[in-house]
Formats: sequence, C-alpha cells, structure tokens
Amino acid sequence: MKMCKRIWGVILLTALCLCSCGEAKLPEVIDRPTVSLLKDGRVMAYLVEDFDKDYYDTEELSDMVVKEAEEYNNSKVQSLENGLPVTVRDVARVTGNEKKVCVAYEFSTADVYQHFLGQKLFSGTVMEAQMKNYKFDITLQSVKDGSELSGDALLENKDKKIIVTDAKAVIYCSGKVTHVSKGAVYNEDGSVDATAAEGLVYIILK
Repeated sequence: MKMCKRIWGVILLTALCLCSCGEAKLPEVIDRPTVSLLKDGRVMAYLVEDFDKDYYDTEELSDMVVKEAEEYNNSKVQSLENGLPVTVRDVARVTGNEKKVCVAYEFSTADVYQHFLGQKLFSGTVMEAQMKNYKFDITLQSVKDGSELSGDALLENKDKKIIVTDAKAVIYCSGKVTHVSKGAVYNEDGSVDATAAEGLVYIILK
C-alpha cells in the first residue's frame, strides 16, 4: 500500500501477487488482483485498480513504476548478480474494461515481493514457515471434501509445502492445492481467492 501511494499520489493501487499454481491456468484477461508463484521461486504480481479519469495516462504511470523498480534494484547491488529483483512486465488498461489498469511485475523471490509491495508472502515448507514465526493456531479445510485439518496436525508433517500471504488477491500456486484456511475460497480453476479473507491465508499444496 505504501508503494502504491508513492506511485499514484491520489490513485491507490491494491498490491497483489499472482502465482502460477501448477495445474491452475491463469485467465487470458486478468481483471482483478492476482498473485502467481512459479516453481522456480519467482513471483508474478498483477496490480489491478480503477483508472477512470480522463487525465490518467498509462505512459505516465508506466514511467513512474519503472523508475521505482529501477531505484529498488539499484539499492540491491548484490542481488543483481543473479538477475533483477524487480521487473515491470507490463502497464496497460484491462482488456474489455478501459476504466481499469493492470500493472504486471515479476519478482525474483517471494522475499523481494514482500519488501517491494509491503505484503506478506511465504512459500516453502511447514518447518520453514514455523522457523519464520508463522503461527499454526489455525484450522484448514480440504478443498476436496471440506474436512478440517488443525494446525497442530499440520505441524506433524513439517515437509509439507505451504504458502502464507495476506495479499488480497487471487492466488495461483506452483502445485495442486489440498487445503486452505478459513476465509479463503478454492476456485474451480485451482486458484485460491483470498480477497475477502481476514488476516493471513494459509494454502497447503500436495
């Protein structure tokens, strides 16, 4: 949200992360906040927000977001050896809805996503999540039959893959989703809708 204010001034963009989740296919047109986590660790984030004033200019917006990404990258000299931490992939009005704009970012890691957008995003094992002090006093639901899985039971399988985020976005993951925390909604295309969830969303992968 801080980043959005710096970019827009009076326009507020909702930062989100779009993750390409294994079997889940991204839609051809992205018209809402989306996060896609790739198998190689990269994260695609699509910021979608209203852009309905006559004086709003996509080229001007593009110049601003590219400049901000460049400033961030220049402050991370050591990371540049392994490629740019942040890349602006596209800035354009949403196809079929000219009153919205989509800013597409590529982040080299989930940590870079967190630092740049100011939102939590973790991808790893249950053990690694616990080491980063994520709490497991939660209840998850199976996307298959709705049965419940407690956080304590999950901690017994520390090698299980997990995603934790507070992004208000549709999440696409790098594997098949088996459980989601309450408040998140599993979609037919294999993605997870976290836009209405309160607090952190936990997603368990097969």
